[in-house]
Amino acid sequence: MRAVLAEGQPTVRDALRILVTQGLGMQVVGEARTLQALQRQVRAHRPDLAIVDWDLLSESASVLADLRACSPGLRVVVIGLRPEMRPAALAAGADGFFSKVDAPEVVVGVLKACPRAIVETTGGLS
Repeated sequence: MRAVLAEGQPTVRDALRILVTQGLGMQVVGEARTLQALQRQVRAHRPDLAIVDWDLLSESASVLADLRACSPGLRVVVIGLRPEMRPAALAAGADGFFSKVDAPEVVVGVLKACPRAIVETTGGLS
């Protein structure tokens, strides 16, 4: 499973990288701090999964469709500052959502539940 991480805060990006590589056995093929960098990473690497800060997506309503056009089959999990952002993220077309205040176990659960390929590829976490 190949993933791109798009988050403006380096410490959050670092934590996500550790969680997805060590916890779920994914390969992080790109990282981005801005929407433009995210779009470049998705075009260049054609990942299976993008974990994206909601603030980056809120810049343009068509971002998710554009990303999926660049990488067919792309799953997008959105990160929000507050749990109440979940309905808006899912309504915008996200495949999953977690909050920056959620425990790591919750994040892993969202990532495992979202793209079936994670569980099929890695066997999931025990």
